Amino acid sequence: MAPKIIKNADENKTSTDGLIESYKFSKKQLVQSQKYAGQRDLLNTLLKDDTRYSFDEVGSLITDFMEGKVK
Repeated sequence: MAPKIIKNADENKTSTDGLIESYKFSKKQLVQSQKYAGQRDLLNTLLKDDTRYSFDEVGSLITDFMEGKVK
């Protein structure tokens, strides 16, 4: 049986069997962060307003976009 994913009270962390998997951030938080200061325009294009993302997810989205072929 697959482990059940439980949302913590602060809705910022996902947990499986009590172990923290990753923190999730809103588009606004990520766009305003120092970590992605040079990629703000790209984040505004790639990320959805109503979705939370982990750093790993954002990294994957950026990598996939940057490795995409020009049409």
